[in-house]
Amino acid sequence: MNPSVLRSRKHELLKFRAIFWDTEIEKIDLEVNKSKIIERIINFGDEHAYKWLWKVYSEETIRSEVKSNKNIDKKAAHMLANVLGIPKEEIICLKNAWIKF
Repeated sequence: MNPSVLRSRKHELLKFRAIFWDTEIEKIDLEVNKSKIIERIINFGDEHAYKWLWKVYSEETIRSEVKSNKNIDKKAAHMLANVLGIPKEEIICLKNAWIKF
């Protein structure tokens, strides 16, 4: 992503300050912190935040995060499994929390 587009996207992130209540949002790096950004927006974002997420990150990046992030809300994970066509058994946060022997 070119630097001017990156600055624009980061500026747009400021609109979602409430989602990042415990973070200095100005210090967030869209590439370095993409896992936490995607997690927070999936868990706490509204439709505007979701639209921003899809503008900034590729569907494959979001899909990968949905599959591998254990902190994603289960309801959001079910919804995104349907939207992105991900088999639910591939989403780690939807797997049973207990250990099987």
